[in-house]
Amino acid sequence: MKMCGLSNIMPLSFFKDVKAMKISAIFLAFMFLVNEASAREDGASVRALGMGDAVQASGIGTSGLFFNPAGMALMMQYVIETGYSYTNSITGHVFNVSVVDSSTNPSMAAGFAYSYVNSEIPGGSSPIERNGHLFRGALATGFRDKTFSLYVGGGLKYLSLDRGEAKGVSAATFDAGAVVGVNDQFFIGVAGQNLVDINKEEAPRLLSAGASFRYETLTGSFGAIIDFDSDVETAAQYMFGLEFIAMDTIAVRAGFQMDRVGQDENRVTAGIGYISRYVGFDVGYMQDIKTAENYLIASAIKFFLP
Repeated sequence: MKMCGLSNIMPLSFFKDVKAMKISAIFLAFMFLVNEASAREDGASVRALGMGDAVQASGIGTSGLFFNPAGMALMMQYVIETGYSYTNSITGHVFNVSVVDSSTNPSMAAGFAYSYVNSEIPGGSSPIERNGHLFRGALATGFRDKTFSLYVGGGLKYLSLDRGEAKGVSAATFDAGAVVGVNDQFFIGVAGQNLVDINKEEAPRLLSAGASFRYETLTGSFGAIIDFDSDVETAAQYMFGLEFIAMDTIAVRAGFQMDRVGQDENRVTAGIGYISRYVGFDVGYMQDIKTAENYLIASAIKFFLP
């Protein structure tokens, strides 16, 4: 007796169409992932989030580790930061721990970070899981006198990510950056991220630049990121941020982003922090202006060692 399979009762074109639809769903899902990832890196600092990630020239400590490694040498400190962030649009959870030490050896700052990522990318009939680990380490050094300062830094980043039915990522890339300061008030920074091309979706090649002005307890900053890989054409993201320190203890932050990479979004950000000699706490929030469901919230605890 001859068995009757699906291929006997359905035309071959049906299976071709199903396969094409499946591939299209995966492609669209990861295009969505690219657009979300272009906003900020997994595990990036909460202080930077509150300032709209406009910290290419003002990112000290753990902010420098993610946005411009040269920034780690801007201020002498030994900080351990642990935090969590949630991105609603992709049900994304990120747990992170970062360490930056620029005080043990004043001539050389060093930093390390680990992030665990778990998210679900919308696509097709069911979400596509994206999870894994990210490791990064960086070094920075510089020169400073009364009126002029120059800092340079570089770092390695290793990604080990599983992306459902799509090919995962297990590779390393490289970041490098520099910051120039005048009178310890005005700073200009430039950085290249993911300079080794390993994966256009997870680690697009980026060129970022920014400027910041600091007057007493107020810092204003501007940043721009050019993305060479994540879209059909090279696109840019522009960021603006403010930070005000009240009573040397309370940090109030606000920012704005114009993202022309992928989804063409405008976002507002806000943050607040508590700073003391030995401990600190930060909360940050990012909201897309048009879509209420597109938001990110993050918190972190910092420990300052002598």
